[in-house]
Amino acid sequence: HDRLALVRDMFLLAKSGLIPTDVYLETLMFTKNELSYVIWSEVAKQLNQLCRMTFNTKAQIKVEKFKTELFSQLLNRPEMGLKRKANESTNNSLLRGLAFVEAGLGGNKQAVAAAQKYFWAGKRIQSVDVNLRSAIFATVARYGSTSQIGTLIKLYKQSQLAIEQQQILHSLIAGATDKTQKVILDLIYSEHVRNQDKPFAIA
Repeated sequence: HDRLALVRDMFLLAKSGLIPTDVYLETLMFTKNELSYVIWSEVAKQLNQLCRMTFNTKAQIKVEKFKTELFSQLLNRPEMGLKRKANESTNNSLLRGLAFVEAGLGGNKQAVAAAQKYFWAGKRIQSVDVNLRSAIFATVARYGSTSQIGTLIKLYKQSQLAIEQQQILHSLIAGATDKTQKVILDLIYSEHVRNQDKPFAIA
């Protein structure tokens, strides 16, 4: 709890301008030995918020690079890696998915290659590891081919479960690029997306 409070307090201080952002980022370097999903989830949320706050500036590029390197280091830890370990804890399974998606969206070559491999190997959405689905789908949405984007949209339309559709839709949005945003918006405004999901999709 103390570690989580420290991470939250440092971000609030940086956000309010009471400490330099660089000091906050330096503090996060001490998380290199951290393995708590709760703490890393908070770190990811903070860095993604910081990226939005600095959108389209040099600072955003710096924060994005820092985030990718931080989560790539986490993903490369012996306890993590790109594959589920035998008898691992729920914490580590969730943490791998988080590290995978943050590193993958940032362009980590191993994560991108693994996402491509797992995506094509999974003929059905149910065959993809549930803790890695969002990471795989979002990374493929960011770096995949037009054909792969089309396959993701096809999976969305074929799924009969709302939670699976939401997972795919959120992944498409997270991985959206200038080249893919039109086709994703076309999907959002189509009859295939439920009205109650549209506001969250475009927020």
